Amino acid sequence: MTLLDLVITNNVFYAVCFIILVSVIAASAFISQQKNRNHELEITVLRKDNTINEKDISIAKFQTEMTVKAQEEAKNTFEQWKKEELVAYMKVIDDAGIEKAQALLNQWKIQEEDRIRKDAANRSVRNVLGKVTEHLIPFSEAMKQFNPKDIRFIGTPIDLIVFEGAEELKKDQVTIWFIEVKTGTSALSKKQQLIKDAVINKRVEWLRVNMKDFGEEVNAALLE
Repeated sequence: MTLLDLVITNNVFYAVCFIILVSVIAASAFISQQKNRNHELEITVLRKDNTINEKDISIAKFQTEMTVKAQEEAKNTFEQWKKEELVAYMKVIDDAGIEKAQALLNQWKIQEEDRIRKDAANRSVRNVLGKVTEHLIPFSEAMKQFNPKDIRFIGTPIDLIVFEGAEELKKDQVTIWFIEVKTGTSALSKKQQLIKDAVINKRVEWLRVNMKDFGEEVNAALLE
């Protein structure tokens, strides 16, 4: 092999080595660049994942809040509806009760009308008889011991006061009688019993009042 051939061979070898070295360097740079890109891509993906997670959390929070609000609104709507339904139901019950009561009242009136009329007539007759009897008592057999002119009907709180002997001036004294007329076994009222006790225990007084005791204004009015 000549020197020239050796030089050429060496140059080729160096050239090949240089090409291989350049290729290795280029490949390393490419690989490094790809790693950097992959790393940046991973970071970008991670950031996107974080953003998506944050959005998912926000969406979940929003959904929860909306669910709570919807439940509250549904509850309020239900309560309002329940109140309105209750009011309407109570009105129906009241109307039905009034209608039923009116029907029962009409039925009672029909059933009791005749009895009510008879009872009213009997009450009217009894009242008239009572009034007539009160004024006829002074002339009745039960009061024959008194002079009818001495008897005064006052009606309340007792029926009669008798001033026995007041019309017969020949008598030396007048006896006063308090008389209450009762039918059947009816008892004295509380007020009548107290009057009876006052008479029996002689708690009866006499009082004279002069016109001047009424006062000037009353006297002037009485004299007009």
